[in-house]
Amino acid sequence: WRRRCAKRIDMGFTRAGCPCCALSPLPPLSTVDADLVSAGLLLVDTHNHLHQSAGGGANRRCDSYEAVLAVAEACWDSVLARCAEGPRSLPGLGVHPWQAHEVAEGWEARLRALLQQHPRALVGEIGLCKCARSLRGPGAKARVWPQQLRVFRTQLALAAELQRPTSVHCVKAHSSLVAALDDLDVLPPAVGLHSFSGSAHQIGQLLSTRAGPRLYFGFSHTVNVAMGGAAEPQPALLDAIRAVPERKLLVESDCADERSAAIALPLALRLVADARGWTLERAARTTTENGLRFLRGDDGDDRDAGGAERPVCVACEPTAGSDESARPRLRVVSQCSR
Repeated sequence: WRRRCAKRIDMGFTRAGCPCCALSPLPPLSTVDADLVSAGLLLVDTHNHLHQSAGGGANRRCDSYEAVLAVAEACWDSVLARCAEGPRSLPGLGVHPWQAHEVAEGWEARLRALLQQHPRALVGEIGLCKCARSLRGPGAKARVWPQQLRVFRTQLALAAELQRPTSVHCVKAHSSLVAALDDLDVLPPAVGLHSFSGSAHQIGQLLSTRAGPRLYFGFSHTVNVAMGGAAEPQPALLDAIRAVPERKLLVESDCADERSAAIALPLALRLVADARGWTLERAARTTTENGLRFLRGDDGDDRDAGGAERPVCVACEPTAGSDESARPRLRVVSQCSR
């Protein structure tokens, strides 16, 4: 591990539970713009794993909403426990592609039952990853890839059936992702491609597919910048961020501990703002509106007939309609009179 990640250790990283390579960036607080931390901007962290944080929710940001994503059945309960602490945390239940070959018999039925019990829950983290360690070694790819693909397609179909947003990890498997989406009779209401690592050209290709209107693209400093060992974002990453339609941009921390997330989420916002030439305030407003739209699986207009915004606090509006099993709507503002 130290040989493989020596460069990252030299840069001040520590082994702290990052879902992609067991590394979380812990830059000094002085490297984070004071205006990001102190301005009180409402942010939406559309992808993290903070159920793994040793501090629980004690140190969570009070000015952000979050989606807390499971990676395996073993952590579904801990995800739900964290998100039960407050309405600003939404759970994601699913099986990560790195754990797809480890699913136990009956996992699909158990996942379905939990999702039905928790109508706010997303389906995730799910996905396809051709760089997974489980694919390495003689004969591993022929044996494990079909299993990974089956588990992903099963969860994607479940998201479509229950009409839940889904957070997707996709690495070097975009054609398989598109094929899986094309095979569905009904699409999930929103599909978030988290810490998107593809090119601007691939974004254009994805947006041109049948599922294009349902796609969102998330970016994190943790994976898109720090995991590559770079001090600054690469030009290809900036081009990719610019290629995403404004209404489809998301920011995320993709961290597994509170302190890292509190730094990584503002850094992700700074990344998007710099790439698009926006102020931080505009980046925060845009990604927050997008994030809340993604989390509620609703790509409709957020304004009434007169053009005024219709904000409703998630803590105050339990569900849409009279059906108690309906997914709640999440029209949220930074200040709520209740």
